[in-house]
Amino acid sequence: MNRGDILSRALDSSQMSQAELARVTGVPASKVSRYVSHSLEPSERVFDLLLCGLGVRVEMQVVPVAMERTKRRSWLLHHAVSSKVGASGIDEAGWARMQHNLDRVRSNTQGPIHGRNLDHWQRLIDSRDVRELHRVLVDTSAEGIGMREVSPMTGFLTEEERVTVLDDVRRIVDAVAETERTGRPGAGPIRLTLDEVSTPTELAAWIRDELMAPVPDVGHMVRVLIRETDRWRALGPTDLAAVLADGETGVGTARWDALLEALTARIAHLCGYPTPTWARRTRLEDAWYPWENTVTDPRWQVIAVTQTPAEMLHRGIILPGKGLRVV
Repeated sequence: MNRGDILSRALDSSQMSQAELARVTGVPASKVSRYVSHSLEPSERVFDLLLCGLGVRVEMQVVPVAMERTKRRSWLLHHAVSSKVGASGIDEAGWARMQHNLDRVRSNTQGPIHGRNLDHWQRLIDSRDVRELHRVLVDTSAEGIGMREVSPMTGFLTEEERVTVLDDVRRIVDAVAETERTGRPGAGPIRLTLDEVSTPTELAAWIRDELMAPVPDVGHMVRVLIRETDRWRALGPTDLAAVLADGETGVGTARWDALLEALTARIAHLCGYPTPTWARRTRLEDAWYPWENTVTDPRWQVIAVTQTPAEMLHRGIILPGKGLRVV
């Protein structure tokens, strides 16, 4: 925020006109007008005089930016990428990797907002603008969050670097969970806001990141999806409708698209909402049983089919109802 913005806000809050401020301070009204319209920058001495005339002062407060867990996880991963780029730079092979990743993300992305963000990434790659790359990677605004939802930076961290960041995220999440468990005695169901849950688009981005691991932890990924989608049930009607509508960007992998769509359809039905159109796109040709590596008895697999909710079976996924318990 520059000095003109501060003066404009101070005039509004004090309900003083520019002409009155000019009379009080002796600063010509024409200059006050130019300061407020950003056509002229006041010196520090004149700026202080104007603030005193308005009876206000400027205080700066530095506080951490509040972020929902998935957004913070994405920010920390991209923060690590930005640090790595700052230390070693980015060569033509790196820009080529970004282009390859961007093309893949674009092929699985729909919607005008994501389209604009993808175009922004394309301009950044075309211009080789490293400073803008750093800004986007660590931007905490809504724009930065949106850019990271369609990020082409997959594969820029080694597995060791990635695991280190994820360990930090898990410690943060565990601390928040402990506070929620112990800090609300007798408060009843916890109502969540839109900023406190992971949207389908954010979950899809998270899955894409997880799939880049040499050996993805499928069990962990399934459990996280179950837990995060179940949290939607604590949203109010307006926020829940917004979350259910936010599925324009898929994972790009049939199995995981089908699972995310099935879990979304399940929550929609439990809460009395219709299945979103985007959650009707994928149906697997071959059945997928996410726990297939832990259960080998074919008799149990038959039983699992009979206990799998319709939302799963319809998409070719075998996941018994008890497997959908929040863990």
